[in-house]
Amino acid sequence: MVGVPRSTGCPLCVKRRVKCDETRPGCRNCAKYGAECLGYDKAFKFVAGKHQVRHRRQPANSCTSSDGGLLQAPSSGDTTPELSSPPTSTSIAQRETITPLTISPCESRSQFVYALLQNIDPNSDMGSFAPWFIGASERLGNNLTLDSAMSAFVIHLLGKANQDDVLVRRSRSIYGQSLGSLQKSLNHPVGWKSPETLCATMMMCYFELFAGTTDPDSWMKHAAGVSWLIQQRGPAAYSSPWDHSMLLSFRALIIMNAMFSGQDCFLAGRKWQQILVTTRPDDPGDTLQSKTDTIYDIYLAHMAKVPSILRHAVPLREARKHNMPVDAAHVALLSQHAEKLRLDFASWFESFEALNFRPTEAPSRDPGSIFETVLSYSNVWAGATYMGYWASMLILQETLNQCQYPVDYTMSNMEFARNIFRSVESVSVDILGPYRVGYPIRIAYEFADVRTQIWVTSLLAKFEKHYAATSSTTYPKPGPNEYQFE
Repeated sequence: MVGVPRSTGCPLCVKRRVKCDETRPGCRNCAKYGAECLGYDKAFKFVAGKHQVRHRRQPANSCTSSDGGLLQAPSSGDTTPELSSPPTSTSIAQRETITPLTISPCESRSQFVYALLQNIDPNSDMGSFAPWFIGASERLGNNLTLDSAMSAFVIHLLGKANQDDVLVRRSRSIYGQSLGSLQKSLNHPVGWKSPETLCATMMMCYFELFAGTTDPDSWMKHAAGVSWLIQQRGPAAYSSPWDHSMLLSFRALIIMNAMFSGQDCFLAGRKWQQILVTTRPDDPGDTLQSKTDTIYDIYLAHMAKVPSILRHAVPLREARKHNMPVDAAHVALLSQHAEKLRLDFASWFESFEALNFRPTEAPSRDPGSIFETVLSYSNVWAGATYMGYWASMLILQETLNQCQYPVDYTMSNMEFARNIFRSVESVSVDILGPYRVGYPIRIAYEFADVRTQIWVTSLLAKFEKHYAATSSTTYPKPGPNEYQFE
């Protein structure tokens, strides 16, 4: 009959898109999640004749609810997520209206998280930041570990966006419970391999990035756990669209964790490199977005090789600083690899520039800025990619300088560091701003004079209110260095 739902299951199972056992008076799925089953009597659904975009709402009768040295101190942030076209910088905090959030213990967790997700615009920064995150909503109600992890992370983001301390405190409480549930899933003989367990593990890492429940570097422990889990599942596990999107969304954090842990990154391996640059399972075809995705995938495939360069460059720099002997053969090999990767990045940059996301000069609007003019971007994620490229080139070119390469990159490094600092004002806007600039600003800090270092420290004090991993405690204290770039 027109207007009557075709499913014979209860409304909550229909909403969750799970099979209802139709037990009377209430189904077991609802009982499992502590929700009141609404029964099986069908209500009429009136659909407007003209298509309209409708926002899902909760039912009215439901319960609502020492000296750091070059890059030795761990960095916070990620590089950039996928670029969107046309560009957008809409964020959760910038939306005109956010549905009032009320929390009640009588509401099932999956229902509550689903309601929270309705506050996230798929075209917003959050949607661009992690496509797998939005897609995970389809799996709510089937896995308690995933429901709990998503609940903690989403509540924290919305609490920060709305400056709601009640939500932030609630998120921390749920986070503690989620860790216990996640540990059980990881110990399960089969469940540890599931995509839901991987997704929940990633959520816990992102929570630490933004909340910093124990210390600003705790995200690295979680990132190491995610890296281990991804490797144990094997490359073949990432052929489905959701699994593949999870790997792509988390790859930058895997790279950052390897970089600041002084380790090689497993994503630099041949099989993983193939996965990083292969055509995405959900690739729309010959479109601007597809071309943009391909260029960005190549960028992060190059990025995965940087930690290995840095691992050898740091002790070389320290040896040079203290006039200690170095292995000439080792230096020559390092120089060869660094120059090869630098050329790969330079070639990639030509393709990226062809996308026409170039910055423009603009007067600074920040009274506390040390720059009269800054670099402004129409797309903040493109701006973050520029910053990440400059930061990676700083590492490679400084490595070549330490190898006493025939070309002196000192002036080029000065320009790259300045470009990064001048981009911060435009790229660091909204709640995800610190996430975008965390990596490049940490690299450029090593090349800054004292005045600029103090300015960066003042920015970090603002950033860590939303993004704990940018805490200034992970940075060397401001002081003179051998670069003194302005």
